[in-house]
Amino acid sequence: MKKTAASTFILLVIVLGLARAQEVKERAIFRFVEGNDMFFLQLKGNRENLARLTDFINVHRERFVSNSAIIYVNGYCVEVGKITQRQQRVKTMSNRVKSELITRCGLTEGNFITLNTTTAYGEERNIVLVSIPIPSQKANQEIEKGEEMPREQAVKELQETPHHIAKEHES
Repeated sequence: MKKTAASTFILLVIVLGLARAQEVKERAIFRFVEGNDMFFLQLKGNRENLARLTDFINVHRERFVSNSAIIYVNGYCVEVGKITQRQQRVKTMSNRVKSELITRCGLTEGNFITLNTTTAYGEERNIVLVSIPIPSQKANQEIEKGEEMPREQAVKELQETPHHIAKEHES
């Protein structure tokens, strides 16, 4: 029980710290015509979103070259048909968007983390959502320093943490 509570607390602290450290963000939605996996720039803001994303990536190019920033690509596809067909289509949609970014910005496949699903994204049925969180300079400096908490202090905090959490939830 103590180990689980302590582990949960540590994980929560890390996640909250990372969330605060990622100050600069960019997101774009690319829409696709149902039944067609071609990436049409003239469709519903795709051209503008691609231009905005390309500019953002070029401003932060050094982050991508050094692999200190990742581009998240999430594909969503809801269509009539077999699930294997939808899975292939959403994979193709995501790859078309990544190919545009690779070609225009000089990126590699290693700059992306891709997750595809055969569900909708809210009301959106056939889209690729691209998200780019950029860690702040302060977060990068803290990571580079590699400052560690002394072992004794870490053990003491781990032993005390579950008691504080339990007391807070009792009242």
